[in-house]
Amino acid sequence: MPPKQFMQNGFIFGAPHQAGNAMLEIEKETPTIRFAFYGHAVNDLAWNGLESVNQENVKNGGKLSKLPRSGRTLRTPTFEVSDEVVACAVRGQRRVVACVDSHRLVAGPLHKETVSKIKKDEAFVEMNLVRYEGHRVHLEFTPSENEQLEVAFVFQGTEDPIRKGVKALPENADESEAAESESADVADFNTAVEQECGKELNELAVSWAKSRDEIAARIVKRSRVAMAMMDGTGEDARVLMRGNSSKRGDVEPRHFLTAIPGNAPMENDAGSGRLELASQINDPANPLTTRVMVNRIFHYLMGRGIVPTTDDFGVLGQRPTHPKLLDHLATKFLSDGRSIKRMIRYPFT
Repeated sequence: MPPKQFMQNGFIFGAPHQAGNAMLEIEKETPTIRFAFYGHAVNDLAWNGLESVNQENVKNGGKLSKLPRSGRTLRTPTFEVSDEVVACAVRGQRRVVACVDSHRLVAGPLHKETVSKIKKDEAFVEMNLVRYEGHRVHLEFTPSENEQLEVAFVFQGTEDPIRKGVKALPENADESEAAESESADVADFNTAVEQECGKELNELAVSWAKSRDEIAARIVKRSRVAMAMMDGTGEDARVLMRGNSSKRGDVEPRHFLTAIPGNAPMENDAGSGRLELASQINDPANPLTTRVMVNRIFHYLMGRGIVPTTDDFGVLGQRPTHPKLLDHLATKFLSDGRSIKRMIRYPFT
């Protein structure tokens, strides 16, 4: 699967390169511009050296805890394991981790075959994930310290077609006549561009490198961190009949509560949609959130909410005893910038 389909923004510090994209390269302190021969994702060296400082009482004994992952991890979207072998065509010294289902949320990994260490001179890594067939997984790639890691393709299948696919990659041009011909064509193209636009490209490369250095100099490399949920790939789940996971119904696209905007699917290009969901919940135009909040405040102050079922504003919950008061407090709460302190003081002033 090429990066256009398999790699996406939002998980790495930098976007994947598509074939034909201009790229800045610096060799022996001389910046140059090259054009990508094929699609790939690569970690940005500007983010090397990020240091995440945890609280002293936080202990993580997992195998991944010592890897320099901050700002340097390339992640694929989630996919279903359907074949016995998953192989990754890569360049650079690296580790690849297969995160099965929700195992990434624990210290893990739970099983050693989900982590592979690859030497610098190897073209690709094979992972035997047959025991996870039918499970949803994603892959995370972390380069060695001060190294650059490039991921070109991820394959699923058996050994023979995987090896044929790897031989067709540009770095194996000496093993494939077709790849060798294509590599020569790209070399001719780069040469032609340099002849026609050499001076302009050199000036652009210098300007590009200068701007990049100025931005990189502003990066704060050391920072304290707190536990948070890592965003994932957007996944549409199946309806579980009466909550039974073994009785799955139709796929239900991700959307907000149908009682508010209807059942139109969420519009988000990358990520799980959790951020968009939070934005819709917190939208001032959403009448439910402010009412739930002021009702809870009223409940804690008075011992009983205007809606007695504080956790259920749905059809099974009780009706508000004073709906106009609930509307008034919700409007006041919104106009005061949703200040809990002002809301607590308001009835007594």
